[in-house]
Amino acid sequence: MTKIAFIDAPRATKYWGDGLLNRVESNLVAEALSNLGVDVEIATWYEDNDWEKFSHLIVRTPSDVYFYADEFLSWLESVSAKTKILNTANIIKWNLDKHYLGEFIKAGVNVAPTSYIEVGETFSTNYSDYVVKPVTSGGGANSGRFSQDQVEEARELISRIHNLGVAAIVQPYLTSVDERGEIDLVFFNEVFDHAIIKGPVLKKNVTEEFHEEYHPNPQPYTPSSEEILLAEKAL
Repeated sequence: MTKIAFIDAPRATKYWGDGLLNRVESNLVAEALSNLGVDVEIATWYEDNDWEKFSHLIVRTPSDVYFYADEFLSWLESVSAKTKILNTANIIKWNLDKHYLGEFIKAGVNVAPTSYIEVGETFSTNYSDYVVKPVTSGGGANSGRFSQDQVEEARELISRIHNLGVAAIVQPYLTSVDERGEIDLVFFNEVFDHAIIKGPVLKKNVTEEFHEEYHPNPQPYTPSSEEILLAEKAL
């Protein structure tokens, strides 16, 4: 029987509790794969394991990696010599750093205007409503939404982000997220499978180290052909 591992179940921290939701989701997928003759072990990246016994490691939702990126990348490099990782280690590493948005822009993909405030650089903006976040982050962690008269508050957040050793991103806030929602399209092997729509995470004048509700009210969504084409272009 083929044996694979789901890299999941973030460590119990003030951010993610005991990771129960992630394990519930992984258990459902593991059961379905078991019915197809695949043995699945739900594993954590930060605990010792005999990685060579797995034909593949599927990196699912180890959401704590945003807070332990250096440790995770070291583990990723080490384990990639022992078994096959999906997505590939290079793709995972690339995806952890939102500098990739600049690559999308250069490639002609329609992306919200994006500015990078590298460590040590100063910040100013003319946006009336904008977002500041780290280049390595998830779930709205260490992110904030600001108005034009809150430049000092935004600078304070940027300083905190720089103290984490990473650059900050500044983007205009897209009001369509409030009016309509944020859309996620899911592809497998570059083929569209399904989509969801969810509510906004960031609220005005609220900056959190971590937002507990990082996928508010997710619902099934049927994307337009234009939305699918945009996602395909990004891929």
